[in-house]
Amino acid sequence: MLNNHFNHRKFYQESIDKYSPDHIKALHWNSKTSQEKRFFSIQRIGDLSGKTILDVGCGTGDLIPFLVKQNIVPAGYLGMDLMPEFIQVAKKRYPKISFICQDFFQTKIKTNFDFVVCNGALNVREKDNMKTLYDFFLKALSESTTGVAITLLKECCHYIHDENLFYYEENKVEKFLQKNFKNHFQIYSDYADNDFSVFLYH
Repeated sequence: MLNNHFNHRKFYQESIDKYSPDHIKALHWNSKTSQEKRFFSIQRIGDLSGKTILDVGCGTGDLIPFLVKQNIVPAGYLGMDLMPEFIQVAKKRYPKISFICQDFFQTKIKTNFDFVVCNGALNVREKDNMKTLYDFFLKALSESTTGVAITLLKECCHYIHDENLFYYEENKVEKFLQKNFKNHFQIYSDYADNDFSVFLYH
């Protein structure tokens, strides 16, 4: 979970109370499989081995075992989430890995990372999701040296929509990137009907 907004806190607190913080559905993933599809897509941003990664909205740190299974060994990793319950689980599961409970937008990070990744944490509906997306990219670019990778829910007519989530139109996101950023970018939507990945490079 990402941002210091009431909607985000309320959205995840309700699922934590319902399932417990160590349950996959507390993170609002339908299954481990659906979560790992997003991880597979995110890793396509580049060779993550030997690189440093800032995982924004890291939840319970599930990217860590995924990278291990893919034989990807980062030079450094920092997981960041606003929900203390998720961070507690992550620290217990992976005691040798660094996790912090902070708001990405309010945190001054002392060192830049090669990559900033954010898997699903930008999907909670708020007053202006596109403004948040813009602010996120600006800060993520300032905290990285190589690129930024995110996954977003996609507007899709044959899926039942959750009113608490925001569904992005892929073509509008593409135009938004072309208008607001001169950086090279890539969009992938080949791994799920209702999701797509955006990579923004330095």
